[in-house]
Amino acid sequence: MNDIFYFIISYSIIFFGTFALMDFLTSGLVMKFIIVKISMGRKVLIQIHGISRRYFRIGKIEENLLNYKDGKIQKSLTPQKSDFTDFLGCKMVELDSATNGIVRADFSTVEGSDPTVFDTMLHRILTLKMMDANMIKIILILLVVVVLGLGFVGFKIISLESIISNIPKVGVV
Repeated sequence: MNDIFYFIISYSIIFFGTFALMDFLTSGLVMKFIIVKISMGRKVLIQIHGISRRYFRIGKIEENLLNYKDGKIQKSLTPQKSDFTDFLGCKMVELDSATNGIVRADFSTVEGSDPTVFDTMLHRILTLKMMDANMIKIILILLVVVVLGLGFVGFKIISLESIISNIPKVGVV
């Protein structure tokens, strides 16, 4: 019975070790490819062309947006049907990390826009507290008070300077 356990353990170590080595050598492609293949078309394999390397991510298409997570940043793009390529039976999109755009077949990039950034900007604009007439009146009154205060301080400095300049010099022979 012990020989069977040794046999199972040794073959599982060889199998998982080979799988881990293949996943390491392909920059994580093997595991991500299997996840996309198992999803049966619900997920998309994304190849991102970075500055010094290429790496892979998994994306999901929701409401004509390709959503994916690059590190800790959630990103979204609007790809067209011609942007997808077939990679061993899976849908794949190639992206450029510098422009956040889609890389076409002729290696030209399409500038990407991030809809999540625009959504947050739109939300900030819509929830921005607008200044009403009373707020503008208060700001104008405060501005007049500050200008009068600075004028008063300036007048006092000028009068103090004239007083100091009229004091006779002590110790001058």
